[in-house]
Amino acid sequence: MFQAKLHSPLSLLAALYILVLWLASCTGSKPQSATMTGILPDFNDNPIYVYGGDFYNRMDTIPVRQKTVDCTIEVDTLSLVYMYLPDGTHQPLFIAPGDKLTIEADSGKILVRGSKENDEYNRFVEEVETAQFLFLKEGIEKKLRNYVNEHPDSYVTICLLKKYLFDTDEPNLKLLGSLLQKLTGANRDREMVVQLESQMEEHHQGAVGQIFPYYSFKDNTGKTINRLQFKDKFLLLHFWASWDEESRLYNEDLRHFVRQEKGNKDLAFMGYSLDADRDAWLQAIREDSLSWVQVHDSLGFYALLVQQCAVYSLPYNMLIGPSDKIIARNIPLEEIPDIIEKNR
Repeated sequence: MFQAKLHSPLSLLAALYILVLWLASCTGSKPQSATMTGILPDFNDNPIYVYGGDFYNRMDTIPVRQKTVDCTIEVDTLSLVYMYLPDGTHQPLFIAPGDKLTIEADSGKILVRGSKENDEYNRFVEEVETAQFLFLKEGIEKKLRNYVNEHPDSYVTICLLKKYLFDTDEPNLKLLGSLLQKLTGANRDREMVVQLESQMEEHHQGAVGQIFPYYSFKDNTGKTINRLQFKDKFLLLHFWASWDEESRLYNEDLRHFVRQEKGNKDLAFMGYSLDADRDAWLQAIREDSLSWVQVHDSLGFYALLVQQCAVYSLPYNMLIGPSDKIIARNIPLEEIPDIIEKNR
């Protein structure tokens, strides 16, 4: 399956299901604050976007000046937020009042050190990625079970469950649900847990075998598009955004696939953009030469259809059958002809 990452520029405000933060000014210390310093030689002064998991209601940036981070971050209590990095990945950051954190690049990865939570998270991920667990899903799940049993009240536990059981191409919702029930103390009431449980329900609604939700949109030419336009056809629905680098690369592969399947009268295509900026969406359609149906919703990841389909990363695709049932999710393009043949 192709790998999908959650990307976003400033328009993340429309793209993330919970926006958060606390940010950082780069001048003197303030009460209830933490500091983060370090050198990032490959960042070329690109800022780090910071958004959150609990407690906060805005997004901001950590500036990188002359490849150096030196910021004071306002924070009232232990918090989990996420850093959106210039390479298009996002990474958790635990931060609490009084923390003196360091950030560094290590073998192409970004590491934050200097607090119990960040160090625990780094240790778990390093053990998984340097051992056979990297190749054995069962090994990771066993390690997660042990970690939850030993640390049911740790904030790190929630983050690891989300990373390894939900933010994957094939989420293990059954195991995730059972392990969430083992959380104790404040963990049970954290906003991230509530959001995970809500997303699990949304994922079920958009699961393979379910009926695809009703939709009606205006395409890039102003024409109304709904399911009737694709009656008796298989539909490949492709979620993307102009600001997402992986989406733009995938558009090129998809364009070749559309040309390859030109003679297949049983297969239709529709692009669904999460762009908040209509002009940027239209420009990307022109630049990427997207000749098939294109619609968009400026609410991005908050859009009703996106939530009903449980789409949390880009690019993403879904194959819908002539009877409106969801046949497959997030599938490689080369597998689509065989899947269609098996479902005729």
